[in-house]
Amino acid sequence: MMKNLKLLLLVLLPFQVLFTQTKYEKGYMITDSGDSISCYIKNYKWLNSPSNIIFKKTTSGNEQIMNASEIKLFQIEGYSKYLKINDSLSITDRFNSYKELNSTPKRFFAEVFVKQLISGKVSLYEYRGANGSVYLLQMGNSKPIPLDYKEYLDTNSNQILKNNIFRRQVLKMLGPDNDNVIQTLEYREKDLANYIRKFNARNGNYLTAQEEVVKDRKATFLLHAVGGVMQYQLATTLSSREATFEDKLSPRFGLELESILPINNNEFAVFLYGQYSSYSSGVSVNLNGVETNAGEVEFNQLTTGLGLRYYLFLNQNHSIVFNGGGNLDFNMNGTYSGRNDFRTTLNTIEDSGFSTFFGIGYSLKQKVRLSANYFLPTEFDSGQDSELKRLSVELAIRIF
Repeated sequence: MMKNLKLLLLVLLPFQVLFTQTKYEKGYMITDSGDSISCYIKNYKWLNSPSNIIFKKTTSGNEQIMNASEIKLFQIEGYSKYLKINDSLSITDRFNSYKELNSTPKRFFAEVFVKQLISGKVSLYEYRGANGSVYLLQMGNSKPIPLDYKEYLDTNSNQILKNNIFRRQVLKMLGPDNDNVIQTLEYREKDLANYIRKFNARNGNYLTAQEEVVKDRKATFLLHAVGGVMQYQLATTLSSREATFEDKLSPRFGLELESILPINNNEFAVFLYGQYSSYSSGVSVNLNGVETNAGEVEFNQLTTGLGLRYYLFLNQNHSIVFNGGGNLDFNMNGTYSGRNDFRTTLNTIEDSGFSTFFGIGYSLKQKVRLSANYFLPTEFDSGQDSELKRLSVELAIRIF
């Protein structure tokens, strides 16, 4: 088991190298001097607020870097706008397991680009970084105001309390508009976005599709029907002789749930699958110059797995796919019958086992995928003297 776990880590390690690959996409920036520059920006789909961008003025131009100190804002077509801030932000301790006793938030300075969540008469932005997540409100084109918040530990009740300073800030900025609603707001994107969206609508400022709460951060879930063939090869020992059962191809079918991750231009995905196949084969040994049937094995196999997938895009529609992961094999109705005059080390077939796999394939628009997967050899029987090897070729078609 430990050997297979180590192999799984080795299979997944190359994906970390591929993670650095990304694309230049058409966009623009506005410099501090007010110049608007059309360019191609390297799209990292930033999880944390960036402090600089890498860009080219033409697709074949030289790579350049500009820092937040030089740019007011930038945007890649089809994605959210990023606005430069140069301000003091609060440490909210929302995601820290250790809570301080002081209810007043500590502060830190940041000169970074913050992501626009909503655009309108009132715009909502978010900072993300090592000090957590901070939301900011902007009236028109004025300077964005950081919203303060702090979670702390109350020594009397030993409970975590919230200092909702931001509610007073929102009330001051937007006026007594639904005061009761403001007093129940939580320091979450969903709550703040819903309130700002409704405020803008009441003030005659409706959002366009591009200005909605960003969709590019949300994972996309896809369900695939999968069918193909599995090649089995089982090796064992008969009367101190190595023997291999005849290779057989078995139909394989099942379902796969895939989540396209909202990072790195939708290049990464995690997937969970279940597939069924079966194997029935015999083994022969050379006995006095004559090939003699020595035994037969038969089982049905349900394989469930979890893996990581990387899409190496060739263009907008076509990509090379790399898979890797681990799976649990459930062997059902497993039987072995052999001649009594052959001593075998093939003991009781294991009911279940763990294995690892990796593969490569081709994908069309992340809707149709043809791939081949190799399963690393796994122990097959309770005596650990038989080894099962597998290779699958499968076609996956997106259902929804």
